[in-house]
Amino acid sequence: MANEVERLFNLCDSEGKGYLTEQDLQHVCPQLDQKDIEFIFAQLDTDGSGKIEKEEFCNGFKKTVLEGENRGYGGMQRRASVIEYSDVNKVEQNGSQNLKRTMSPSQGADEVFDSDADSPFIRPNRLRTLDDDVYNSESDTNMSIDFSLPCQEEVVLLYQQLQSAGVPQLLRKYERIVGSFYKELKEQKDENQRLQHVYEAEKDMYNRRMEEVENELDQQVMLAERKAREEERSRLTKEKEEMQARMAEEMRTMQGNIERLQKMESVLEKEGQKTDSPKRTSRAFEGGVFGKY
Repeated sequence: MANEVERLFNLCDSEGKGYLTEQDLQHVCPQLDQKDIEFIFAQLDTDGSGKIEKEEFCNGFKKTVLEGENRGYGGMQRRASVIEYSDVNKVEQNGSQNLKRTMSPSQGADEVFDSDADSPFIRPNRLRTLDDDVYNSESDTNMSIDFSLPCQEEVVLLYQQLQSAGVPQLLRKYERIVGSFYKELKEQKDENQRLQHVYEAEKDMYNRRMEEVENELDQQVMLAERKAREEERSRLTKEKEEMQARMAEEMRTMQGNIERLQKMESVLEKEGQKTDSPKRTSRAFEGGVFGKY
């Protein structure tokens, strides 16, 4: 990684100034947007001169890219690790053609390029085959590429073609690209799973809350019905008591009237008896006197 950062600095500093400006980095790394470059310069340009010295760039570029990921500059690590260097591509293509012209068919079978070197060189007695090797991404993910990606057949086919081309720099770049892409897919998958779990939890909480609300409503309806029945029962009991009280009062009134009538009859009978007694006496006297004559 340090060699790649130094090579990136040399590409940006094509004039050999010994420092970089924002324009230099933007020219060689067009996929880094203005915010990315401003963040990189804010971290590495410690004196605020608008320039980054070579030592500062080589020592702090990787750390700055990782810090940018943590500070919300999503994809900076991928954009920084998938830089297309047009000059390097030309050198790699020319080097590949020259090496192919100088290598005999027997050499091609027994000699391969070392993908860990800064420039291609021949290492004898090593035969790299597609079936025996597992290629790891050189990006910061440090994870094996499983090629379980969309357009899987095209990805594997291109990987095989790059292996056959014998250009290790292109192969490393391809591994970084696929590794970064795989990392993003994995992060997105993890995020989707997290969101799915959050959704399920929220859904369960919502269902439980709705069930609680329904139970509360049922209880309130039951309480209202019970209260209505009790009020109706109380009203009927009160009306019954009032009716019984009225009937008792009427009975007492009737009983009083009957007693007064009975008293009046008794008085009238007594008065009638008093009135009849003188009349009988007078008739008896008259009958006795006049009977003598």
